Amino acid sequence: MTNRNLRLMVFDFDGVITDSEPAHFEAFRQALKSVGVNLRWEHYCKNYLTYTDRQAVQKVLLDQAREPTQEAIDDLVEKKREKFAEFLRSNLNILPGVPELLQNLQKNQIPCGICSGSIRSEIVFFLQQANLHEFFRFIVSADDVKRSKPHPEAYLLSMKIGSEFCNHDKALEPRECIAVEDSIGGINAAKAAGMLCLAVSNSYPANQLQEADLIVEELSAVDMDLLRRMIQG
Repeated sequence: MTNRNLRLMVFDFDGVITDSEPAHFEAFRQALKSVGVNLRWEHYCKNYLTYTDRQAVQKVLLDQAREPTQEAIDDLVEKKREKFAEFLRSNLNILPGVPELLQNLQKNQIPCGICSGSIRSEIVFFLQQANLHEFFRFIVSADDVKRSKPHPEAYLLSMKIGSEFCNHDKALEPRECIAVEDSIGGINAAKAAGMLCLAVSNSYPANQLQEADLIVEELSAVDMDLLRRMIQG
């Protein structure tokens, strides 16, 4: 056991806050269908789930032996975002346990942030519509980094920004931070940044998330005692 305290919680967005991965996939599928590419769910989860929109489109085109020109990427990304925006306007699917956990963290004065490969406008729109915006001190999105998960850049930036909201008696240590993730790439990114990782099996089965420090079926199973035990080892 250690005497560390929980000082920062950082949540992934898609698949953790909201069940939007199927909508991302469908938006990508429809955009790619317009250029004759058939994207399957299994292939999307295995190869593209942790990428930003631009990176995913570029990789799909390369995998299809097509030239990923700037014009082609711009066109497909815009089509994808239009389709996904339609989903956000009509669906506010908050995953189980999210509001309760955020309220509990706020009550215990634990600052929270979001670290996601989605674009900022999509995240902000959802949080405002779902009345969750007040719980998050900061957002690190695809707009803020050059390298997406599983690279740790986004989580390193999250800790740098998040430290501004923590008690400044001492510097924020990575193992005083818990990342909440649903994907293999996200777990790898958090661990590479030195953070602890709580995985929720919303997008992948638990047996594929074993690199996380703790795995739960849904966030309704998480309380402050559980989080403190994670931090204290």
